[in-house]
Amino acid sequence: MVKYEEGVPKSVQEFYSRGDKIKEMIDLSEQMHSAVYLDARRKLKAHTGEAGLQNLESKENQEFLIDALVDSYISHIADNQGREAPTDAFKKEVFLQQQTGITKSALGGYIRSAKSDYTLSRHEQVRKTFVDKQRNELAATKTSHMTDSDLDDILRHTKTDKMFNRDLLNTQLGGIILDVYRSNGVFDYGTIDQIAQSTKGETDFNQYLTADAKKQKKDMVNNYAMSR
Repeated sequence: MVKYEEGVPKSVQEFYSRGDKIKEMIDLSEQMHSAVYLDARRKLKAHTGEAGLQNLESKENQEFLIDALVDSYISHIADNQGREAPTDAFKKEVFLQQQTGITKSALGGYIRSAKSDYTLSRHEQVRKTFVDKQRNELAATKTSHMTDSDLDDILRHTKTDKMFNRDLLNTQLGGIILDVYRSNGVFDYGTIDQIAQSTKGETDFNQYLTADAKKQKKDMVNNYAMSR
């Protein structure tokens, strides 16, 4: 059960709690991807009798490593969840995709392309692709409990209720405000420009400012320019 802090709206506390859980899931996922690779490499070494990766120039050994990775992923996930791992080939592929977003086909494509260059470093590059996809998919769940009626609480909590026109916002934008506020301890005009730059203009909070806030921001920029 989420422990609600005094003075912090329940919907905001739930948002923060979900964010913490997602971060923990992502951290564990990153660790698992590396552990799975090392486990599969040990199996490949036992299979070929060679420690290096030169044997991955062989198609037979590529297929062995692909199967070893799939089995290792499934074993790690099943053990962590305390459940029995599927043994049927089709069920294994479905289980793998449902739990990690990885498909055997995609994994095989990376290995067949890289061959002997499929090092731990290369696998971690692949890992980033899958983990980023997982992170983006999970991000939406952080605000799924919210409705537009929670926006007032979000703006008051982040001290941006005088800055933004609440009627122009939605819960997804509210989630961004909460994330930045929790990370930086403030959400100010400088933050707005930083977000716009980092997202190449895709997320521009300037358009949600109240008339007074727009004027205040413009005056601040002009005063800064004159002081230089």
